Order: sequence, then structure tokens, then C-alpha cells
Amino acid sequence: TKLAQSEKLYRALYESSADAFLLMDPRDGVVDCNDMALQLVGFQDRVSIRNKLLHEFSPPCQPNGQDSRELEIQLIGETMLKGSGRFEWDLCRNDGTSIPTEVLLTRVDIDGKPILQVIMRDISERKRMENALRRSEERYRTIFENLLDGYYRIDTQGILLFANEKLADILGYSVEEIVSKNMVSGIYHDPEEMPKIMEAMQAAGGRILDYELKLKRKDSSDMVFSSNMRFLYDENGGVAGVEGVLRDITPRKLLEEELRLAKTRAELDSARLASIISVMEEGVVFVDALDRIVEVNDYFCNFVGKKPRQVIQDSVWQVIQGELGELLRGVLKEYREGCRRSPAFMDTTIDTLVVRVRTQAIFRGNQYDGVLINLVDITSLVEARIRAELASRTKSEFIANMSHEVRTPMHAIIGLSQVLGEGALSTEQRECVQMIQASADHLLNIINAVLDFSKIEAGKLELEKVPFKIERTIQNVLGTAAVRAQGKNLTFVSQVAPDVPIELVGDPVRLQQVLFNLMDNAIKFTHEGHIGVTIGIQEMNSESALLKFSVADTGIGIPRDMVNVIFESFTQVDSSITRRFGGTGLGLAISRRLVETMGGHIWVESEQSKGSCFHFTARFALPDSSELGPQEQVPSETQAVLPPPDRATPPGLPALNLLLAEDNPVNQRLAARVLEKHGHRVTVVENGLEALIALENKNFDLILMDIQMPDLDGLETARAIRKLEVGSGRHIPIIALTAHALHGDRERCFEAGMDDYISKPIRTDNLLKIIEKWAIGSPRLDRPVEETVL
Repeated sequence: TKLAQSEKLYRALYESSADAFLLMDPRDGVVDCNDMALQLVGFQDRVSIRNKLLHEFSPPCQPNGQDSRELEIQLIGETMLKGSGRFEWDLCRNDGTSIPTEVLLTRVDIDGKPILQVIMRDISERKRMENALRRSEERYRTIFENLLDGYYRIDTQGILLFANEKLADILGYSVEEIVSKNMVSGIYHDPEEMPKIMEAMQAAGGRILDYELKLKRKDSSDMVFSSNMRFLYDENGGVAGVEGVLRDITPRKLLEEELRLAKTRAELDSARLASIISVMEEGVVFVDALDRIVEVNDYFCNFVGKKPRQVIQDSVWQVIQGELGELLRGVLKEYREGCRRSPAFMDTTIDTLVVRVRTQAIFRGNQYDGVLINLVDITSLVEARIRAELASRTKSEFIANMSHEVRTPMHAIIGLSQVLGEGALSTEQRECVQMIQASADHLLNIINAVLDFSKIEAGKLELEKVPFKIERTIQNVLGTAAVRAQGKNLTFVSQVAPDVPIELVGDPVRLQQVLFNLMDNAIKFTHEGHIGVTIGIQEMNSESALLKFSVADTGIGIPRDMVNVIFESFTQVDSSITRRFGGTGLGLAISRRLVETMGGHIWVESEQSKGSCFHFTARFALPDSSELGPQEQVPSETQAVLPPPDRATPPGLPALNLLLAEDNPVNQRLAARVLEKHGHRVTVVENGLEALIALENKNFDLILMDIQMPDLDGLETARAIRKLEVGSGRHIPIIALTAHALHGDRERCFEAGMDDYISKPIRTDNLLKIIEKWAIGSPRLDRPVEETVL
């Protein structure tokens, strides 16, 4: 029958279909299926699948995360209501593998009973393609969104059809702002750029790479891009627009410009350097890391007697040999080992020339890359230094001889005036004697100033480091100042801060000298009023104290334009000052040098016609046992009065047998007369040989020895006496009497075996004090007893 034929045909289609067919009761599961369904789910026969619902040969959950059983109930319910439904479903094969399928559920009624027709199609291949496509899309989307370059598409009119965020950000726009913008009029730096691009792309076959394009940002600033572009075509093959990628190369272009300018500057500098090196009056050699000469100048070539082409690329050791070569080998060895010391200097001789060699290592990072060698002929400098040293020695010898020649008669003048002053004189005669003494003192001040200045200029001024009490130093200065200010009716005011240490360590004589200089100037230029001295602490630590001294007066003051120059040598406010007030112009210069040597500085505050205030600082060490406490008080006001006369004879001192070795007849008579007047017995000899003979014939308590004598001078005589005393148990004190007053004289006396030192002109009280010191066995002093003159 037709029905049977139709059923047979349906069965044939049912069995031969490429899709899986199942008939399923909504409650009781699978009723029937074709072979493709068995193959799809991996069952061997229909009995194995019968009465199973869909979720029973599916994984527990579907890809959307829903439970398979619950989802199946939901889908069947929807199909029963709607009549059909289509969805994707994952099956679980009998071997455990999962298969994605597309399912079509259709409700059919058989004999009034609802049956579900299930058609399942394996979509594994489609899923693989979809996943691959999705991954590809995601990958390209990620690349596109994170592209460091700008991407765009424009039509043939230049209208921007698309731009990524990077391009918009680079140009200072949002994506919404930039899309639909005309690049020709709004973004291209040159409005004629578009035709050029189209022409270039046509010539290149529709695609160009690394096209340099200048665009304008939203803020109108220019940027430079490298662009890769290609044509976009329509369906008819016509050009529809351009797409491209823009890379910002503005920093690179700026760097290229900077490099270009730097190269230009370097070339100019190199040319200038080569020009400078070529005319330098010293040899210049560049040596690379392999010890090859890579650059020289003409001076060096003339130095070694070769031409540049003969030494370039030669080993430096073939050109520089001998002593200099050995010296350089040692230095370059240190450089290779990583020594980065400052430029090395060495002096050597080449033939008859004295050469100074300077080396400077060249490093690239931590790698030695070569050395720069400079050779300078310093023969003339060495010869000039020798001449200067000879001139300095000649000057020192001249000053020493002049000092001796001047001090010797000065000794007689001062000594004889003292002797005259001790006699019975009329008032007029005593005034004459006092004027002689004052003139001699003035001359001695000038001599001492010149000697001090000479020591300072020669760098031979040395400071003592002995303990002293500051209050005693101030009393000495004020006492001397009072004598010099006699007749001016000036008031001296002094103040020492209570925190100034009682005892300090330094050179009290040089400190007094500075204070004497300042006080002397204050007295000289102040006709009425007062002179004040203040001392305070500037700073102090556990080892030293920096004191501040001030000397203020109410004198004539200093013009403002002279304040900064008065501390220079031979400088005074004006030339008339010397005529009106006297002086050499060295006092403040010497004071400045002394203060600087004591670790301080000196300055002045002054107002013309109202007075001046000189300040200076000086650093002194603190003795280990120093107690910082209240300072012994110096009288706050001191009237200028004369000191009491010197005592004539030290009390209790017995008559001594003295040997006087002196070649000057006047000084012989003067010294003998003074000493005999004070009760001593004096034997006078003219030279060292006579002194040795006298010592063989007579015992003496003390020897007064002139240094500069004929035949045998005082130093040799002292050495001879000390040799004679060896093993005898005797030691006769020897006091040096010298008109020399330069650096080293005292040391030479002590080295020769003398015990003390006194410089001419010698004052009676000083001479008697030193004799008393050694007569009663006082310990030897490092400092001579001498008149300190400012």
C-alpha cells in the first residue's frame, strides 16, 4: 500500500541520514534511534540506549554551566509548549569523550501520545573553526588595541574613516573627535601632502613603506611620523581610500637633529683643538690602549726629531725610550690595572733639557682606552728657579749682613746712652740722652720690621707653641702702650670676657707684636680720647679656642676707599702720613701675615674723623691641664704713665768671672764697663782663639760669645769648648751675643753647644737677667732674651 511504501521510504531516509535521529518519550527516554545516533554516542546497539534520557549520555554540566538534567527538563518543557526547539548540546560518548552537537527537538503525536523527534548533528569541526576564529579575532583585537602605533583609514578626499585610540591619543584628540575629521585640512602639516602620497603610492604599486609624514596635533604643535600605507579598493577594483600605520618618530628626529648639531660642534671643536694643539708650546701625544701613537703635534715631533707620519701608529716605546720610557711604562701599567688617579707628573732630563711630563689616562667606562702625554721643556723655568733661589739667598745674606752691620753700632749707641743716663746729668743733657735712645729705638723698630717682613716673604716665619697667660700678655701690651702714650693723656680701656681661658698654648711674643702694632697705630693717630682693647671667644672646642681681639680708638679714622688696601705691604693712607707720623708701611702687612699664620684673619671698621676699630682672630691650643674659668682681671682703665726705672743690680747675685769674646772695641769697652759696674770681673778677648787660650789659663763662670769674629768665629769656638769639656765634668754656660736676627741663627747657636742667645743691640737689664739666670743654674730656654720691637 502507499502507506507502507511511505513508511518504508521514511525508514530508509531515517537509517541513511548523516544526522543522528532519535525518537524519545518525554518521560521514558529513547524509544528508537538510527545507526548514526548509536555511532554518535558510542553505543553498540539500540538496547543500550533505549529508555535513556538525553542527560544520561551527557556530561553533568553543559558549557553554559547549567546542570544537564535540569537544562534537559527545561528544554523539553519549552518544546512541548512551542512544538520545536533548537539548541546546542554537549554529549558524552561511551568512551568519555565530549562531542558538541546541534539539536533540533520536534513534538509529534503518535496515536494521541506526544513523542519527541530528536535530530542531532556533530558540530565539532564547526566549533573548532569558531574557536580558532575567535582566538584569532581576540589576538588581533589585543594587538590592535595595544598597538604602539597609530592606525587609520581615510577615503580619497582625506576624510578619516577610522582611527585607533593610540593615534587619537598621539594627536591629542579623543577617538570621537578625530573620526570624520579631514586630515588634509586639519591634520596634515602641508595641505598638499595628500596628492604627494597618492602619487607616491601609485608609483610604488599601491603600497609604500617608511614614508615620512609631518602632522599637526590638536594644540598645533608638529610631530613627525613614519608611515606604512596601502590603497583600499572597492568591489570594482577602484581606489577607495588609504589605510596606514603611523609611528611617532619625533623623539628620533629631535635626537638626529641634536646629533647632527653635536657632530657639527664636535667637528668644529676637533678642528679648533687640532689648531690649538698644533701651536701649543708643549709636546702632545695621544696613545691608544695598544700603546700605538694615534695623534701628535709638531712640537713633540720637533722634540724627538721626527715627522708626524714617521710616528703615527708606531709603538710609543719606539719613540720614547730611556729613563722617560721606563717611567711611562710604570705609569701605564697602573692605568691598565684600573688606577684612575689624578694626572701624574714627573720631571726628567732629555739630553741637556729638563722636561716635565704629564700623563692623563683615558677610560671608556671601566675599560682603559689610552693615555694623553704632555711634554714641556721647563729648562728655562728650572734655571729661573735656581736664579730666584740664589737671589733669595743673596737677599737673605745681604739682610743678615746689613742687620749685623747696623745692630753692631746700634748696640754701642744704646748701651752708651744707657751708661750716660745713669750718670749725673743736667736736665738738658738728660733730654739729649733720651732723644738718642728714642731715635735708636725708632731705628731698631724699622730694622726689626724689615727683618720680620723678610722672614714672612721667605716663608721662614715659625710660631712658638708655649703655654702663656693671656692676662699677662695684655698687661705687657698696656704697660708698653702707656709708656709710648706719655704726654697724650689718653685713657686705655680693656675688657677680657670671663669665658676666655686663663692659659693658652701658642706664641705670646707674636701675639703681643700684633697687639703692639695695632696699639702703636692707635696711639700715633689718636690725639685725645681713649683706646680700647677687648678680647672674647669666637669659638671653642676641647682642643683649641679661636679668640677675637679688637683695638678701637677715637683717632683720625681711615677713608672708605683705603680700608681694603691698608693691609698691603708698604701701604699707608696717603704719602703725607709717613712724613707726619712716620712708619714704613709694613706694620699692618706684618700683622696680617702673623694673624693668618695663627689661623685667623684681620679686618678694620673705620669712619673718617671718628676713629677706627681693628679686629683680628687667632687660634690657640688649650693645655691639657687648662681650667676654663674666670679670667684674671686686667685693670679696665690705665692712664699713660712711665714705668719705674730698672733695678741696677740683681739682688743676691755674687760677683762672677766672665769671659767676653768680642771683636768690636767699642762693644768691648761698653760691655766691660756695664758688667764691671755691676760687680763682675770681665776678661776681654778679640776672637775665638784668644778665648780658648784664656780658658786654659783661668776658670770662668760664664762666657759671653760674639758670633761673628775673625780667625775663629763664635760657633766654632763653642764647639771647640764643648770638646774640651768632654770627660771633665764641667759645663761653662755660653751666651751668644749676635747682631744676626734671621731665621735659623738661634738654632745654629744651640747646635754649636751654646746655652742661650741674646741679639744686639743688647739692653743692660736683659743682659743682667740672662747672666743671673745661668749664674743660679736656671734651665735652658728655647727662646732667646731679646728686645721685641714693633
